[in-house]
Amino acid sequence: MAEKKGLFYKLIVGKDRDENYARSTLPGNRWELFWDVFKGRFWKLVLLNLMLIVGFLPLFFVLFNKSYLISFFSSMLPISGSAFVGYPYIPDLHAVAFINIISLEAQSFALLIPCLMFAGVVMSGVFYIARNLAWNEGVFMANDFWKGLKSNILHFLLITFLMGVLYLSSSLSNLVLEKAPILTPGALIANPTFNAIIRGLNIVLMVFITIMAMYAFTITVNYKLKFRHLIKNSFILTLGLLPQNLFFLALSALPFIFIAIFGFNSFLSSLMLIIILLFGFSLVALVWTIYSHWVFDRFINDKVEGAIKNRGIYEKVSRDGKPVAKGKQKAYFKNPKKKKAKPITDDEIQLTELPTMFTRKDLEKLAKEKEFIKQDSERWAKEHENDDLEEEEQAEGEGMDAYEGFEDAMRLEGYDEEIEQEIKKAIKEQKGGEGQGEEQKKE
Repeated sequence: MAEKKGLFYKLIVGKDRDENYARSTLPGNRWELFWDVFKGRFWKLVLLNLMLIVGFLPLFFVLFNKSYLISFFSSMLPISGSAFVGYPYIPDLHAVAFINIISLEAQSFALLIPCLMFAGVVMSGVFYIARNLAWNEGVFMANDFWKGLKSNILHFLLITFLMGVLYLSSSLSNLVLEKAPILTPGALIANPTFNAIIRGLNIVLMVFITIMAMYAFTITVNYKLKFRHLIKNSFILTLGLLPQNLFFLALSALPFIFIAIFGFNSFLSSLMLIIILLFGFSLVALVWTIYSHWVFDRFINDKVEGAIKNRGIYEKVSRDGKPVAKGKQKAYFKNPKKKKAKPITDDEIQLTELPTMFTRKDLEKLAKEKEFIKQDSERWAKEHENDDLEEEEQAEGEGMDAYEGFEDAMRLEGYDEEIEQEIKKAIKEQKGGEGQGEEQKKE
């Protein structure tokens, strides 16, 4: 008795021996590829997510510790009292608080640099596995993770180190801008408009750096190139495709954005948190990998020798195995090498049937008949070589493909191998018989 599968299993994996399964159900574009990977490799995505959570644990700990220390430090200062009731007025108290907070921020973000590098070690294997998933190849988690780590770890360490340095600079500058109206009320950076513009540019810079890093990750696991070329190509792709990059980055990180905006005060936020813990991080890696492969196919792979385009995507076919045309095209563009052949009925075919004991004459007669059919077919094809345009115009008028139902010509290249062997054998036996007759005459 067959084992019954649960509802969740059927939703994720699908029905066993689905009668609708055919090549037509394979992914024909990037969106279908994502859904195919999500359904068919769901538990691999969960395992990848667990790897990434482990890789980011030190970073989460440092951020949580920073937030806790700043809150604790602020609560211990007199400035945290209500309108200085019960506390003496200290004019430089804001400056004291700012100096201590910025010191804590600097220390915490300095610790984030090695934490990001540790996450980069894990991501070097995870993005390699995500690449294989996007190519629809078989994945062996431990083996592929180790391969990706060995081949990509150096570039990932350098990328995450630069990310940490730039994030540190942007965060500290944002903190200075935030406290500027209190510390230096007459300065230019304290002007609300100017301050808001600079802080907005800082946020844009951090998003730009993040997109560059994501491109650098996917380029590293796909191509072998020097680090300066890696940075250059990542910058060009980030700047040249900025609207698309922002859309797919937001799409991949949607659960994180939702929690960042609404916090944890709603049911949907709890649901988003469950999604993040289940497959949120691996979803970012998969979506960006599939999107970046579309970018590579469009702008890079044509210039790279040996690069294969559209990996993981299959040409759509109908249930009978014929390709499904994407649009109405001219017939001679579809297959210019297709040659028409003379339609031959069974009554017109005159081929000698070889008897059980056939001779050389029977083989020669059969070969001549086949050669005649071949020449007659070529002569007919030459006489009707201009009929394609008429058929095409007729097909266009009827709304159908001119080559629909048209079969390839038989290739008659002379004697078959079997017939040639029989002829050679008969000639050899004949020569052998003549040689034995001459020997008998001499004796």
